[in-house]
Amino acid sequence: MKPDSFARTAVSFFLVILGGSLLSAILGGVFAYLVAVISPEFVKNLFSVAEGNEHRYAASTGMIWGIFIGAAVSGFSCLLAVIIRVVKLQIDFKKGNTK
Repeated sequence: MKPDSFARTAVSFFLVILGGSLLSAILGGVFAYLVAVISPEFVKNLFSVAEGNEHRYAASTGMIWGIFIGAAVSGFSCLLAVIIRVVKLQIDFKKGNTK
């Protein structure tokens, strides 16, 4: 593997993590907003929010949790990609196909 192709792979992994985290944040915010629309009492009791701000508070909380969950899932997928690459390199090394 050439050094510049490794850098491109690392950048593409970073962009996948970033995109996954942002998408997860958006989905988390939308989901929490919908929960606040359907049941504002739930949000008031859960977060102790002032009257009238339930939707904004729920959406922002959902976005924060979405970022955390998205980053964790994206990081785990990158870890799996690295493990697969290491196993492939070990197999190639044992077969004598080093490049």
